[in-house]
Amino acid sequence: MKECPICRLVFADANLRFCRYDGTPLVNKAAQPDEILTMRLWKGRPKRPRKRS
Repeated sequence: MKECPICRLVFADANLRFCRYDGTPLVNKAAQPDEILTMRLWKGRPKRPRKRS
């Protein structure tokens, strides 16, 4: 299976090299992860909110 990195369409034909809709070179779907598993939102430890007096 091959996927277009621009429009994210998946093509079952392994002989295709370019997307039929936008002409972008296709990439092997098995070679890239399906989704990002972890997203880091901050660097280091999260800060605790300050107590108001």
